[in-house]
Amino acid sequence: MLLASLPSSFENFVVALEAHLPHGQKPIGCKWVFTLKTNSSGEVERYKARLQDAAKGTYSPVVRYNTIRMILAIAAEYELYVRQLDVSTAYLTGILDEDIYMQQPELYDTILDVC
Repeated sequence: MLLASLPSSFENFVVALEAHLPHGQKPIGCKWVFTLKTNSSGEVERYKARLQDAAKGTYSPVVRYNTIRMILAIAAEYELYVRQLDVSTAYLTGILDEDIYMQQPELYDTILDVC
């Protein structure tokens, strides 16, 4: 669902829908990315959409190798099963040192320039 991640974005105070661009700031671009998820017979199971930034040199934090080794060692010690886990709002927990402004998506109806 398109709006599935919006509540967590607002809870973490990450998203402001509209804003005035401060003097000297340069907004990053954005684009909509649409994908179809299909099952093994090729039937469409769901539609996915995300608003992606067009920033150059983006950073995606990953887990440290030592952390994975520690978790696997604890699981082995206590004979636990290890399963995959995906945290869909993990990227929202990072701390930014500055405000970041994004251009409005195409066809967004507003008088303001950025969000």
